[in-house]
Amino acid sequence: MHLVTIPPRARAKPHLHEHHESAVYVISGEAGMWYGEGLREHVGAEVEE
Repeated sequence: MHLVTIPPRARAKPHLHEHHESAVYVISGEAGMWYGEGLREHVGAEVEE
């Protein structure tokens, strides 16, 4: 697994991870991931404090 730190309110550019799965692990705050045809699907995760 790759470790990526994304600053608050930042976004990654749309990209494709061919031949492997994607995962989002949230340590603090919240994160969202758009996926699927035309990036129409969305999943979110957040840490409850």
